[in-house]
Amino acid sequence: MKHRLLFMTIFVAAVLALAVSCSNDDDNDNTMQEMSITDINSSGCKMMQSTTDGTRAGNSLQRTKLTFEPNGNGGAMVSLTDIILNCDAESIENVLMTCHNGRIDLVIVPKNREALANCVCPYDCSFYIKRITSGSYHIRIYVAEGKKSTFNPAYPIHEGEITLAPQQPSSLEW
Repeated sequence: MKHRLLFMTIFVAAVLALAVSCSNDDDNDNTMQEMSITDINSSGCKMMQSTTDGTRAGNSLQRTKLTFEPNGNGGAMVSLTDIILNCDAESIENVLMTCHNGRIDLVIVPKNREALANCVCPYDCSFYIKRITSGSYHIRIYVAEGKKSTFNPAYPIHEGEITLAPQQPSSLEW
């Protein structure tokens, strides 16, 4: 009986210690791990360009813009407008997200990534992020390559600093 009581006491203490360490908000890791993306919508190619290097051909394309619109319930609607992708992509199939130590990495996954045409064009995408925490973040955006949605973390197509606050829209332009 004493051993069982001792075991239960140690078990409860370990669980409480784990719970306290998970609620440590020093680097936003606890809430960031819970964030998820839903309700992804995207456009098709909006205007074809004849360059494949990802640069904007002349001034005919708008700047890429990322906007967060908080909903007051811990989530945010996110819009990504005029992101440059290969024109062979039918649309944006998925958006993947990782968060760690004040950094948000978004990976844009185009549909039909097998064939690459000799052109690029702007696409729009919107999605909902659940359980996002207010704070300052370094955001990096990548485009996935190939069927396995791989990307090179050394080469984001866009990156910048953003501060997210409840009930206050935030945006970045590149």
